[in-house]
Amino acid sequence: MKETKRSSQMFGAPPAPSNEGKKLFLMTIALLVLVGVFIFNVNKAGGDDGDDDNLPARTADVEIAVRLPELRADELDALVQDQTPESQALAQPEVLQLALDDANKLVASHYRVLEPAVLDAELSQALLADPSAHRMDALRLRGELVTVRDRELPSGQEYLAGSLRLDDGTIAHFAATKNDDDLAPGDWARLDGLFVMARRDSVDGDWQAGALVAGRHLVPSVAPRFTPDQPLELADDGVGTFTPAELPNIINDRVRDGLGYLPVLEKWKLLARAARADDQVDWASAPVLDGDLMAAIMAEPADWRGMPVVLPADGAALLHSDTSPAEENPARIESLADGYLFEFQWKESAEVVYFLYPGRLEIQGDDHQGDPAVRGRGFFFKRLSYEDRTGRLNETPVFVLSQIEALPPADTSGYESLMYVVFVLTVFLIVGIFVLLRREKKRSEEFQQQRLERLRRKREAARAT
Repeated sequence: MKETKRSSQMFGAPPAPSNEGKKLFLMTIALLVLVGVFIFNVNKAGGDDGDDDNLPARTADVEIAVRLPELRADELDALVQDQTPESQALAQPEVLQLALDDANKLVASHYRVLEPAVLDAELSQALLADPSAHRMDALRLRGELVTVRDRELPSGQEYLAGSLRLDDGTIAHFAATKNDDDLAPGDWARLDGLFVMARRDSVDGDWQAGALVAGRHLVPSVAPRFTPDQPLELADDGVGTFTPAELPNIINDRVRDGLGYLPVLEKWKLLARAARADDQVDWASAPVLDGDLMAAIMAEPADWRGMPVVLPADGAALLHSDTSPAEENPARIESLADGYLFEFQWKESAEVVYFLYPGRLEIQGDDHQGDPAVRGRGFFFKRLSYEDRTGRLNETPVFVLSQIEALPPADTSGYESLMYVVFVLTVFLIVGIFVLLRREKKRSEEFQQQRLERLRRKREAARAT
């Protein structure tokens, strides 16, 4: 039997070759390249800001809304009689009752919002000159107790009345409802409260005028040290490093009972120096905190104790920061900020850097830019061990900064233009790929129809034969 070849005509000739497949392949490659460009620029804009797992667990950001109670300043002003020295010496129990009732509505979180002014000689003179204009102003008294007496209002409410000699020697009077620490004359105390009136009372056997402040809780304080009128005694005449003799309690930079700690007196001494460092340090000659210097500090922290350093000029990423009222301290610093920095060249020695700053820090990040970049300068304090968010024991250097500020935002006009071009080209490629796929599908369907038609005719011819 003779073997016959099956003709390709039996199924129909395949469609003529075209460039559609090549076009589809090239457009897909171009789309992938554009996606890669987009991802690269997004990462570049955000920067390498480190891993938040390296931060302590306590750094979670929590915002609590505080609602201030209504204070009856106008009602108080109508009751008070303090226009003459004689009226300033009157008891005026109705005034004290109203003032203490309103003062008892306020707790620490309220004073964080009110930001009470620290009473000193200048502010006291302003209050006494025009007391009516300042009723219920939030004030902070801090000084040495001169007198403390138990008193009782006609309503039966007990309270404390007394006088403080402020840090600058000014006399202020107070009324407080709580004294849990049994503070006595000679102790240092602080009272956050509301200005009531100009008051004249007996102090050290003499009638002295001063601002009367009503508050909720008289708390212990400490005597002032490291303040501008008590200069820091530096072995190097105020320029350069602290010596071991000046920071005596830092004898170990490693773990203590599983975690690190910051010696209290040394912390406030260094913070006080940072608050006045612009007048004491030649920052132009201070070394830049680059990767090599960070490695040296982490290897031998004692050799760098108190050394002034400058953050890199291109900035470090501010991973987290928080500002809160400072605890009572001898440096008389009212607000204390702390936070964590990251810089890629530090990563080999320290995954994050912990800092303290004597003041309020209000640097906010941007959803588009990511963690803000900051620059600054300050002093190395010590190495600190802590537990990070993953439960791992980690180490960080601690710096006390005298200055920290956000870098000017980068010009994003070029970035935005590039992203617009990428978007337009991506849309064009997606539409082009869709059109090509439709055309290929149509050609395939036409070829299938032709093949079936030829097959049908072949079968009809075979049956007719």
